[in-house]
Amino acid sequence: MTRYWLRIRATWSPIPVWGRCGPPGATLLPPQTITAKPLAFDPEGGLAAFHLGNLYYARDRFQNALAQFQVTLGSQPEVFEPALNIGLCPHQLGRVEEALAILELVVNEHSERFEGHAALANLYYTGGRATQSVKSYQAAIAIDASDPEMVARLAAAQLMTKDTVAALENADRAAGEIQEAAELYLQIVDEARLHSDACFRVAEILLDAGQTQMAYTHAESALRITP
Repeated sequence: MTRYWLRIRATWSPIPVWGRCGPPGATLLPPQTITAKPLAFDPEGGLAAFHLGNLYYARDRFQNALAQFQVTLGSQPEVFEPALNIGLCPHQLGRVEEALAILELVVNEHSERFEGHAALANLYYTGGRATQSVKSYQAAIAIDASDPEMVARLAAAQLMTKDTVAALENADRAAGEIQEAAELYLQIVDEARLHSDACFRVAEILLDAGQTQMAYTHAESALRITP
């Protein structure tokens, strides 16, 4: 799925949860050149170190980025964004359990932040921890239900847990806005042929959508499956 947001506050902006900063293939100046002037005026680190960390992250220099985010958190321990980014760096370095442990702490301390739940849900999902990813996606959506990509990811996680009906309903919610959700919807419809309760629910949704013939097909499949 695509990278789709970079939420910006007055001075802080976290790394996009889905990936990198900046467009693919962008040419970046060396981080030290870009940040030399602000660092000269901010010898303690803080915001300048945070931006330097973002630039290192964009260049795939995750260990350097992690060091800068740690400098930032040392001078700004109450700020959410560097704490979140500190959790993302170990994952990029292949230290998945460390990343999960950090992000779980960050989410506990900043439970009101959508980005934290979304990042944690993504790590759970990619690590095959479907049940935990469902809970984290649901927590993110409870904070901001307007993001169709988050709903689509919840549907994918629910499909992993074999909750076919819930997965279908959420894929249906997002299918009109995201191509991946539409494709997931069709995948769920196809897989639902193996489960009678899912077949009946699929039939209802397809009937509501005006797809009468497909609805009858799934209803008939459900009847064949039901003893």
